[in-house]
Amino acid sequence: MPKYYPTAPKNKIKDNIRALYDFFLGREQQKQTLNLSPLVSFADSYDHKEWEKYFKDGWQNSYANLGTGNSLMQHSQFILQRIGYPELAKLSSCDDIISNAIDILVRECLSKWGHINVELNDDTLSDEARQEKANEIIEYLENRLNDLNVRSLLYTACKKAFGFGGVGIYLAFKGNQDLSKEVVISNETKDNKLIDIRVVEPWLFAPSEVNFSNPLESDYMKPQKWYVTGAGMVHTSRLLTLQFFEVADLIKPLYNFMGISLCQLMLDKVKSADSIRQSLSDMFLRFRTAIIKTPALMSADKEELRQRIEIINMSENNFGKLILRDDEEYINSITPISGYDKIQAQAYETIAASARIPINKLFGQTPTGLNNSGAYDLQSFYDTIQGFQNTTILPLIEKILNILANEIDFEGVVSFEFESPMKLSALDESNQANLEADFYTKLINAGVISQDEALLELQRKGFLDKNINVSEGEDIGEDIQNALSGLSDLDNG
Repeated sequence: MPKYYPTAPKNKIKDNIRALYDFFLGREQQKQTLNLSPLVSFADSYDHKEWEKYFKDGWQNSYANLGTGNSLMQHSQFILQRIGYPELAKLSSCDDIISNAIDILVRECLSKWGHINVELNDDTLSDEARQEKANEIIEYLENRLNDLNVRSLLYTACKKAFGFGGVGIYLAFKGNQDLSKEVVISNETKDNKLIDIRVVEPWLFAPSEVNFSNPLESDYMKPQKWYVTGAGMVHTSRLLTLQFFEVADLIKPLYNFMGISLCQLMLDKVKSADSIRQSLSDMFLRFRTAIIKTPALMSADKEELRQRIEIINMSENNFGKLILRDDEEYINSITPISGYDKIQAQAYETIAASARIPINKLFGQTPTGLNNSGAYDLQSFYDTIQGFQNTTILPLIEKILNILANEIDFEGVVSFEFESPMKLSALDESNQANLEADFYTKLINAGVISQDEALLELQRKGFLDKNINVSEGEDIGEDIQNALSGLSDLDNG
């Protein structure tokens, strides 16, 4: 029986409980039919009152304090604080700070690509034949990724996932298939050839079949089917999802079973910083005030007084002159502005923290503090980027690679490994090349690894050209040093 979320509103829950109670007591004459009709699928709503009404009817759990007591008010606050997709689209595209943060994160995540690794399970092949076949499979998979334009699609998907909180990635297979059925990838289903990949924004689809009843099952709070506008029901094996900031299961329905947007995480901090900026701007506009103390203020003609003030304001510059009577006193009141720059800087640091980006990279400002160059902040930032790559983007790439590997005669494991996002200077690259050369030369001389293994590892890391081949029995210990010596010359440059 399909499992929907939510199953029924509160008025149906009471009828269902009464029907089950009568059934177990054997009251056939009062037996009622269980109402298991699903509610209408939802994605985003522009009317918060409708959302509030919907969840008041759909949530009831006395143990978790849902739908009872103050929980209704709390969920109403959740609903009101949630930013709708139209506003998220505007913030991610038009707000200069938020859009810049999204661009930085996406560029850093995908500025460097990676390499495909293949491990064959065929023990009948020799090491040389196994490596040759693995290279052929890697070349095929790389060509297929390029044909499908996967890297460019991932850039678009990541940008929308940061902006909307999540995004759908539709896998189009060859032939007219029932989209509501699961795609089976195995050696017996090689006809399921992937022909296209498309990015679908989350406001265009909504969960339709979700297990919310049994938290011990693997598909708990994970939609198994989506309703896509214009296409109907689509199985989750055909519509993959990508989100960077997941939310708790308790509030997943509020976010369309996607994650929370970076826009929402940053918006309050951006508004606060902008309010501080505007307040400081207004303060600088009138930080100096000219005061003229005169005893004839009350008896003076108002029109004459107004004209005098206008003349003083017009001539108030370095070349202006001010004429006062003997009984008048001129006072120049200046509001101190020292320390306000630190307030603005702290507001920007709060924005940078909410964006997970160092302030020197997001705003181009030097971090405050004694001898603070920002190097450790950048190292922490690239650790965060590596976390995004390995926990969010990598599973999606490997899912696509496994589908593509099924198109050929292959038994083994396909994996993908990102290059380090950390950008090294020329000196650091030179030092790393020297260390790699010394390390592999020592391993070859000690007989720990073969020359072929050392060559393949250096080629994989990008230190040597992949077109270099090694003849059987040829000593390449010195050749490795010579091949890497070009980089070491940068030390003397």
